[in-house]
Amino acid sequence: MKPSVAVFLRLALRFVVIWLIETVALLYLATRFPGVLLEFPQRSPAIILSAVLMALALSAINILIQPLITMLRLPLNIITIGLSAVVVNSVTLRLAASRLAGFDIEPFFPNAVWAALLMALISTVLTALIALDDEYAFYQFVAHVLARHRGIRQVLKAQTGPCGMVIVQIDGLSSQRLRYAVQHGYMPTMKAMLSGGSYECVTFDCGLPSQTSACQAGILYGNNDNIPAFRWYDKHLQRMIVSNHPGDANLINNMVSTGAGLLRGGSSINNLINGDAAKSLLTLSTLAGQSRVPTIRALDDLSSFWFNPYTFTRTLASTLGDMLAEIAESLRQQVRNERPRLDRLFTGQIFLRMLTNIFLRDLSAYVVMLDIIRGVPIIYTTFMGYDQVAHHAGPDSIDALRTLRGLDKQLRHITQTLRRLAPHPYNLYVLSDHGQSFGATFKQRYRISLRDLVDTLTNRNTPVEQAYPEGDKMTYTSALISELHAADRQLAVQPNMRFRRAVMRQAARTLERQTLPPDEHAALVHTPSSSRIVVCVSGNLAHLYFDFSPDKVALGEIESRHPELVRGLVMHDGIGFVIGYDDDGNVVMLGKYGARNLSTGTITGTDPLSPYSSADIRATQLLRIAEFGNAGDLILNSTLYPDGTVASFEELIGVHGGLGGQQTDAFIVYPADADIRNEGIINAAQVFQILDRHRNGCAEQPASATERRDTPGRS
Repeated sequence: MKPSVAVFLRLALRFVVIWLIETVALLYLATRFPGVLLEFPQRSPAIILSAVLMALALSAINILIQPLITMLRLPLNIITIGLSAVVVNSVTLRLAASRLAGFDIEPFFPNAVWAALLMALISTVLTALIALDDEYAFYQFVAHVLARHRGIRQVLKAQTGPCGMVIVQIDGLSSQRLRYAVQHGYMPTMKAMLSGGSYECVTFDCGLPSQTSACQAGILYGNNDNIPAFRWYDKHLQRMIVSNHPGDANLINNMVSTGAGLLRGGSSINNLINGDAAKSLLTLSTLAGQSRVPTIRALDDLSSFWFNPYTFTRTLASTLGDMLAEIAESLRQQVRNERPRLDRLFTGQIFLRMLTNIFLRDLSAYVVMLDIIRGVPIIYTTFMGYDQVAHHAGPDSIDALRTLRGLDKQLRHITQTLRRLAPHPYNLYVLSDHGQSFGATFKQRYRISLRDLVDTLTNRNTPVEQAYPEGDKMTYTSALISELHAADRQLAVQPNMRFRRAVMRQAARTLERQTLPPDEHAALVHTPSSSRIVVCVSGNLAHLYFDFSPDKVALGEIESRHPELVRGLVMHDGIGFVIGYDDDGNVVMLGKYGARNLSTGTITGTDPLSPYSSADIRATQLLRIAEFGNAGDLILNSTLYPDGTVASFEELIGVHGGLGGQQTDAFIVYPADADIRNEGIINAAQVFQILDRHRNGCAEQPASATERRDTPGRS
């Protein structure tokens, strides 16, 4: 059966089922709400016939007007943040009611609006109950027609070649937890991929620091030098660098970019680093520097995501459901007195979870599917919901694992699109950048923060500053705002764009008023100005900077100024080791019962790395970080406790950035005929070489090789 015929038949089946669901919804509303009136007795058979006709009219009108709205690419849903979908449903409901005997909606406002919203909510619930999980069938059908008749496969003038690559990154999921999720039914699509023999999984060590900016820079550029942590202090710039703030992400991207990144000629969707992609959407490192054409295309994709009259309501229902799940899980942990736990109700976590786990996930999958249909040669996207929830609930919690179900559904939609609508064969890769470790925080264990501990161990006249991550919580909202402001500026040079500019500007202002605190509009990072010691924490890894010198400060100089500091840190129960520099410039690791000279390999007493696996590899990784110009004058890692937990220096119980536990364990799921092996990977930068080699080899691969591969996915 041809793909277009199969898609049309699925669409027709969906139409019939939705028709029946809307009939039930109408009958319920008509009998329960006075604003939707029936002119027949409630027990009359005519009520059923009238409801069937009304539901048929609603479904038909939606089907007929949908392609028109899509092709016009109206920005109404950006103006109203999706509420125009409810308006369309309201007008449609009123129009159908005026043409059918037996129904009346008086007054039109607000009864028609409430009726449209309630109908969509009821339809969403009933659709979920009958497991009608093919939300993108309509989009696939419309996109297929547009691809055939409007030539949108030629995107960015890219040479698509005989095959392409789609790479999906699952942020923060370790290889062990991937296997657990597959075995316990959280990821049926992934299970089908791995059990069918067409895909295999390999574990690799992401290296240090085990966090997204370093790992993604390595994967996309093959270079993550001078990125010592998620947050660090630049002595020369005299300010903090925070990886997920757009300006700093751009700085990091420019540090490592060579113009030959993995995504050259392709798309970067919802990432931190852009990999030299030709088109970027919600990619933090390129928010302020996109060219005009990619920005307009990205905005078209953003707009089209909301055009189906039911999409916003479904997204709203899913978002509200996720919010309730977050509240329920938080309350459950409190009632059961589970430890460790965090306060998740009043910290902004609910909003951030809804944004990352629902909105950005679904939007990313949708744009990936559009780019597949267009034939974009390489596409890379990040699903960050698991990492975000695991930070606050724990990486092994039911709450975090459940996010993988929604992610797996989007993965299935992507595989369906690859199989049915791709203009040429694609190779699909699913990987993680790092894992997560678990444990009560440093402050929970010892009733003192690392910053306060340092303060107690230093001279009283020396101020101690710490970079607090409060601005991090609004990064993704500020990313949306930055996209809209960038579009406003770029559209200013184009004729007849006044209306679209107004839309972009007003949407940005609305988001700013509703989400960002006033003091974060100007600066999202707390910048130390006169501090003498700066503490930068990234999970259970920390860097301490003494800014009285623009160069590295030796241990001897630190001890002369603060005699109790180094020994006090080394001997603290929550600190596993401290790294510093001797007078000769050698990198020295100090532990409670011994030391290791990382530069020479000499060990005195008990090796401080003995509790950590693969001590020699860890020594190599730590030496590399310590030799970075941006590394701290002291580098600290938390203790690895006998139960396998670690202690984060920030208030997160799911943690990554340093050593200990599963935070350095990552994976690649790849096509079996790609023949990828671990190849001794101890740095995510080595993954670039593997993927780039397979990308370059794609042109030499016979098309039949990928055409024969049976991509899993339910029909």
